[in-house]
Amino acid sequence: MKLTKLILIFFLACSLQPVACGLIFAAGEDITVVGDTKAKTVSLDSVDISTLGSGSEGEIRYNSIDEELYVWDGTQWKPLSANKNVATKIVGVDRDRDGQYDAGDSLDAQRADYICDGTDDQQEINQAILDIIYSATTPVNKSKQGIVYLLDGTYNISDKISPDLAYTRPDTGGLVTIATPGIVINPTAVAQSGISLIGAGAGTVLQIATSIDGITASNVTRILISQLTIYNGIVGISFNSVTLSKINNVWMDGAPDEYIYALTLDNSNSNIISNNIFRNKGYCLVLTNSANNIISGNICKDNALQDIVLGTSNNNIISGNHIGPSGGYGLMISSSNNNTISANDIQRHWMAYDNSASEMKEGIGIRLYSSSGNAVSGNNIQENAYNGISMESSSNNNVISANLLYSNGKKVDINCASINVVASNNNNLTGNLISDDGNFGIWIKGNSDNNLISSFSIGGSTADGAVNGIKINSSLENDNYLVANYIDGVGFTAAKISDSGTGTKYTGKEKITLERASGQNPGSGGTITPGAASYIPFDPNPSYTLSTTTAIANGKADGDLLILENLSASTITIPNSANTKLGANRTLGIYDNMVLIWKADIDSAKSNWLELSYQDN
Repeated sequence: MKLTKLILIFFLACSLQPVACGLIFAAGEDITVVGDTKAKTVSLDSVDISTLGSGSEGEIRYNSIDEELYVWDGTQWKPLSANKNVATKIVGVDRDRDGQYDAGDSLDAQRADYICDGTDDQQEINQAILDIIYSATTPVNKSKQGIVYLLDGTYNISDKISPDLAYTRPDTGGLVTIATPGIVINPTAVAQSGISLIGAGAGTVLQIATSIDGITASNVTRILISQLTIYNGIVGISFNSVTLSKINNVWMDGAPDEYIYALTLDNSNSNIISNNIFRNKGYCLVLTNSANNIISGNICKDNALQDIVLGTSNNNIISGNHIGPSGGYGLMISSSNNNTISANDIQRHWMAYDNSASEMKEGIGIRLYSSSGNAVSGNNIQENAYNGISMESSSNNNVISANLLYSNGKKVDINCASINVVASNNNNLTGNLISDDGNFGIWIKGNSDNNLISSFSIGGSTADGAVNGIKINSSLENDNYLVANYIDGVGFTAAKISDSGTGTKYTGKEKITLERASGQNPGSGGTITPGAASYIPFDPNPSYTLSTTTAIANGKADGDLLILENLSASTITIPNSANTKLGANRTLGIYDNMVLIWKADIDSAKSNWLELSYQDN
């Protein structure tokens, strides 16, 4: 529709008023106006726009249902005012409903669309949500989105539900049953999107009855909960089947109790939980069967049993949170894979008894239990009673890197470690700094195999009972690999490394292990090819002599070591001057060996394997 035509029609409508010109025109007649047109008032007949048929392009009608002007654009009736796709409902509290401020009231409650009286205040809040979901004025091709804005004040949320509390649909006037107590973001059986519940900051307080959840969101997407305080309740906020939503700048507090939770996410994916403060609960934040969520910038402290728990929850990011002091575990990762745990500050978790599970929560910064493929990096983990990090029960293929662990495992009178590896395999632990730990810096036990422990810096103190920098517990721990670890011996009451394991390999200043490669048998006139191997066994049958020109192929770099060993009763002869510099031609019988070093030279003719030792056994 052309703007000029709309303006012309509007002024024509203004000119057709008896008060303005004393004229009445028959319906459907046209007039022509030359010059300006003025009118003191405008009067239009009211209609129900939903029952009105098509009009002329630019025709204006007054809709008696929503008391708005509508214009026909050639295809449909549209609101003449700016289209508001997002509705805003304001809720305030005035306990006496007298317009006077009392303690706990909103400072300016009278500007609210809904005024609570301090009793069963969920009724007004839920009705505001219903009025958005069932709005009669939102165009049919638009989603029912909107904001419920809670003014400052204290709102008392009781355990009452329908039919004690009555709710109505604004579009039909029919009753709505809400059987869930508390504030319900989606009280319908139909998926909803785009509902926001926003307070005025910490001064917007939801006082929750102790027997119910405070805010429940189910089967919704793209919702926002922000800028309010939640006090008490069993669960402060409960998400079930919620996606692409956000909780931020929320304060949660209450009386510490092991059976209450600040926030739970069940079957909820791709949400952001950021910049909240959760304290004085049993649990801070629990994710169950939830994936691809971001937990960042939160403060979790003074909780009785655990701060953040992941159960069967994969591909989540937990980053930049301040976790502790609290009881039990800072982060409990159970049957959860491929999560990223980074840049968190995790401090002072003490031992706490869980009465509901009849078990002790030992006081661990990060505990991985039956969880694999997780990346734990760049965390500051300090003063946790039992362990800084513990991997248990087939927690395999995890990467633990660049963490700072200080003064962990010192607060109980049993053997403790900064990093504990129990019945867990193929983990990569690299570049971590451990200082002032308890009995052990790293403790590998319980059939833990093929773990790489590299580039650690470990320091201990006799006063704190430091025994070993690294302890491999027994012969049941197989083929673990220790590489380039620096262990400060000052203060350790026993060896820097206590290794009772089987097949442990070393590359470090304490010890070097050369792993035996698979055997070679190049045959008569053949050439040994070391490749990446430094220890090569032979099993010749029959006896033979290697090439007199190139008995051994060139090394990879100047200084390569090579150990040759014969495991057979037949012999192998290594000629001198065949890319070799030996004391003589060397014939290796059974169990004989020799050690050589590669000397590279700019003149390739002068590059040779030099004999360091020959042993006739």
